[in-house]
Amino acid sequence: RRPTWMASIKASSARVIGTESMNGDNMKGYYMGDGATFIYKDGMEYLDIFPLWDWRRLPGVTAFESDAPMPLIHNYRPRNNAIFVGGVSDGKQGMTVMDLNRDGLKARKAWICTDDFDSA
Repeated sequence: RRPTWMASIKASSARVIGTESMNGDNMKGYYMGDGATFIYKDGMEYLDIFPLWDWRRLPGVTAFESDAPMPLIHNYRPRNNAIFVGGVSDGKQGMTVMDLNRDGLKARKAWICTDDFDSA
């Protein structure tokens, strides 16, 4: 978090749930925990975008290209099968890392956030 912007990274593991779906909400959030990355300046950047989004191509997410129907999660809590995920920060700079192992896809991911830069 900086005075004029902030970054949010959603990472998951075999122990950390990728996202939740309850009461019919967030049914397309299957890939959220696979590295979804959001950058905010005023908090309104993503207002009303969710009905229009391609939920397989969320910013920061690693997923297969596919024309198959999007997996709907209902009350299921999707999990990454890898166990390594975490982050560290000194209050000014930070780093988040995760191993991804789900649906036959494996990747090692890292995000580095400095005073004025966010890199994936």
